[in-house]
Amino acid sequence: MIFSRISVDTEYRLNRYGIPEPAEEELAEPEKFASVLMILPGLCYDSYGGRIGYGGGYYDRYIALHGNNPKFLTVSLALSRQFFDGCIPMEEHDIRPDEIIYPSSIGF
Repeated sequence: MIFSRISVDTEYRLNRYGIPEPAEEELAEPEKFASVLMILPGLCYDSYGGRIGYGGGYYDRYIALHGNNPKFLTVSLALSRQFFDGCIPMEEHDIRPDEIIYPSSIGF
């Protein structure tokens, strides 16, 4: 997994999983930036910030290696129906997003 710089002009292509990613990778090293925002995907979340991802652990491993910068912020975007009523079991290596943004959290 690599970190890429994106802008409004960035063109995307679908990867082998059908996920849009930058067509031309402008590689970025998060440690060199004053601040970094990573969109952290997930299938479901709990009210404690727990998340179930897609099972590969790619984001957890990447953040473990690069997320020690205090300006490195992880945000998950979710729908209200993705929230689990209870506590999602988490393992030591699982990363909780710094923030979870969902429609009712921003006034929709």
